[in-house]
Amino acid sequence: MTPAEGVTTIGELELLDMLTSAEAIVVDSRTPDWFAGGTIPGAVNIPYTRITDDLGLLGCEPDFDGWDCEGAKRVVLFCNGVWCGQSPTAIRAMVAAGYPA
Repeated sequence: MTPAEGVTTIGELELLDMLTSAEAIVVDSRTPDWFAGGTIPGAVNIPYTRITDDLGLLGCEPDFDGWDCEGAKRVVLFCNGVWCGQSPTAIRAMVAAGYPA
């Protein structure tokens, strides 16, 4: 199951590659209390409830219609596992705001 058309699930090896890439950002989409309890080293915390407010951190520029995401970086989001809906919710909101899938 994918959270949005064009979005793919990655595995551990792809995640490790993204953590070492200057062209990618690993986002912990959980709330700050979960992030403070431990996260993947190198991940940034952008809670799923604020993701569309913080698209500038991911390479988008504000414009009159919301966001221009032409310069967006590759992003991987994670939360609390397959049962968690925070990352899928954030991904759908990002795509709806103009972030490329």
